[in-house]
Amino acid sequence: MVSSISRYKWVVIPLVVITLGAVFGRGVISSLVTDLTPKTVPTPVVSQPAKYRPFTAVQLCLDTPPWYTYSHEVALAVANKIDASVTSNQGGLVVFVSFIASRSFQKNILTITVPSESAFPVPPSPPQYGSDTYHNAKLKQEYKNAVSDWQKAYANAQKNLTDVQAQVREQTDKLRSLKIPFDNKASEIFGCLENASRDFQYLNGRKFLLIASTLLNNVQEQVSSNLSLAGVSVRAIWHTCEIAAADCASNDANWKKLFLRCRAKDVSFYTIPQSEALQVTF
Repeated sequence: MVSSISRYKWVVIPLVVITLGAVFGRGVISSLVTDLTPKTVPTPVVSQPAKYRPFTAVQLCLDTPPWYTYSHEVALAVANKIDASVTSNQGGLVVFVSFIASRSFQKNILTITVPSESAFPVPPSPPQYGSDTYHNAKLKQEYKNAVSDWQKAYANAQKNLTDVQAQVREQTDKLRSLKIPFDNKASEIFGCLENASRDFQYLNGRKFLLIASTLLNNVQEQVSSNLSLAGVSVRAIWHTCEIAAADCASNDANWKKLFLRCRAKDVSFYTIPQSEALQVTF
């Protein structure tokens, strides 16, 4: 025999809900309905460079006193730029540092390397809820689990990047504290070009030759027939001139012709104010 309660359960349950609503107000009914309705979970936000930066190689040539007196400022600016380049979503960076002195060739005094870093993991997309309450609840739980897994992966990626930034900072601090030698014998700029040609020879990616100098070469030397700056962007930074303006312009034009003859991708000259405003770009 069916009990009276079983027989009239569909009458009793609504009466109970109505009674609770009358006694405790709308709060109880609202909570009952809310529990069956999926809550909107905020979509996590990831901060990382929007565009992938490919592998980059840089040759930095620092002229020396008494011919040039801004090498320390340039070293600081380049060190800061390297630190800023240690991000996610990039293919790595190598910076060769050499002095322009009376004998410049084969004198890289420092090499700084930045390892490549993958893009930060992307958070899961929020589910699209339908009218099925129980299916919605399942989707919501799966999404919460996926977000939890992503948060762990994102935290690990951030920690790894922080560790790499600290390691690179140790290298760039050496550039910041670099002792600039005094060499009043001569300023051999061609040695800097030979270094760049040698160091870039087997590297693929973006290539930049940064020359901090007056570009007044005072060593008589023939340009090597093997000198190649193919695909290299040449930038004279913190560029100063110690002779008449017209002579400086002529000298810069001659250097530009030489760089392009060596198949440089492009050539730019930046004065000290321009360099400070633009910082260092590579």
